[in-house]
Amino acid sequence: MESPVKVGKTFEFEKIFSNDPIKYGNVYLHQMGEVCYEPGYVVEPHRQWCFEITYIVSGEGTHAINGQEFVVEAGDLFLTPRGSMHKVVASSKLRYLFIGFDIDETALGEDVTMLRCFYNNSPANILKGSSEIMTLFHKCLDEYYSSAACFQTMIESYLIQLLTLVYRAFTYTKNIRYLVDDKVNYVGLSLYSILLYIDGNAKDIKNIGELSKTLGYSSCYLSHVFKSRMGMTLQQYLCQKKIEESISLIETKKQTITSVSQLLGFSSPQSFSKAFKRVKGVCPQQYFSKEMIEKRYEEYRNEMIAIGVEVD
Repeated sequence: MESPVKVGKTFEFEKIFSNDPIKYGNVYLHQMGEVCYEPGYVVEPHRQWCFEITYIVSGEGTHAINGQEFVVEAGDLFLTPRGSMHKVVASSKLRYLFIGFDIDETALGEDVTMLRCFYNNSPANILKGSSEIMTLFHKCLDEYYSSAACFQTMIESYLIQLLTLVYRAFTYTKNIRYLVDDKVNYVGLSLYSILLYIDGNAKDIKNIGELSKTLGYSSCYLSHVFKSRMGMTLQQYLCQKKIEESISLIETKKQTITSVSQLLGFSSPQSFSKAFKRVKGVCPQQYFSKEMIEKRYEEYRNEMIAIGVEVD
């Protein structure tokens, strides 16, 4: 029988090791989990006894540090310093992932130097995160939940990746042109640069104008090069990549269509559904129905059999 959920909480999954933190490499893990608060729910001010990283999955609310409020929404990455007074308020149904940790101050190594330098001199408390960070959060939780063979080894790997990506997110400045070595005359260099950037950043690209500015080219040039070489418009390719990412998020992490549309930068669930149908031929609800999943599996099975691969 499930334990009763506290009033104001839709769900709460949390692993706490505060009395005996688990050491992974040079990191002490105190807690990790995911919660969903109902609108108006308040986590009263409390002293933060370790560093905490929060990733907002969906909804809106505020995180306050020592009385300073920060508005948070889907896709935001938030840092709470050790020793600060922390408060959370849910404006709408607020769902977020969190991890509480410390570092081994006596250890040596690049990861310790990086973390010590960053968390002692944090340039900001909030910025837009990435779906990769959210995926690593969920992979850690999945390992705890399943306790499969070597799960502690997997957690250590995911945890170090997660902390490194958070560090990069707050401190790393991307190369504006996002090119491979432009001193070498590679065939299709400009096209490859465009593909490389879109494939790795589709979630965060709002429009073609923003993409052009980031890559350091004019919109006309990018659009012309892309259409002439790829046979589709730049907008079509960007939309296709966003939809591919949405499928992964919904199938592997049980995200809702509403939360995914927010994370991928669509103006509304309706606009996301229209874009999804243009790419896949059916709306999201149909695509993820039991019948469609079975149909896709049958198509895959037939393809494998046709090339001589046995499928159970």
